[in-house]
Amino acid sequence: MKFAGLPRGVLLLSVLLLCGCGATSSPSSSRALATPAASVTPSPTPAPTPNLAVTAAAAYLAAATTGNAADTALNKAYPATFKSVAQAKRYWSQYLAIEQTFLSKIFAIAYPPFMKADVDAQIAAETKLVGDESELVSNPADTAAYAAYSSDIKAEAGTANVIRHDLGLPQVPLT
Repeated sequence: MKFAGLPRGVLLLSVLLLCGCGATSSPSSSRALATPAASVTPSPTPAPTPNLAVTAAAAYLAAATTGNAADTALNKAYPATFKSVAQAKRYWSQYLAIEQTFLSKIFAIAYPPFMKADVDAQIAAETKLVGDESELVSNPADTAAYAAYSSDIKAEAGTANVIRHDLGLPQVPLT
């Protein structure tokens, strides 16, 4: 034996030092557990911040397109002059439902903060228009309600064009 002349304590200490310094040829199981690379999970990629104006423009255009198509279909379904009060009430009732749907859709859109005053103006104009149409549902022959409606629909179209401008959408004719 090569170590026969060394005291036992020195031999034991030498072996322990060699093992503790990693001089062994096999990897230590405690070393494999100490490496955290296998347990680290990558952080998720953050979602891009949505462009509020682009999102609002798409939602507004969808609401306006749907409402305009419904208006066009309704106007094609009725004659230019109503044949009866019942027919006029049905028309105004259906038109009111279209406008209420449009109002609820534009109210639910998240607009950029710089548009707040313009959005508030359109919602107020649309709400007034809905009130006029409610009056016409009740009494389609009310000339004062029809005059208010005729004035308010032009005002609402003007506020709609301001919103469309803010969102980069095409304008609608005011005729």
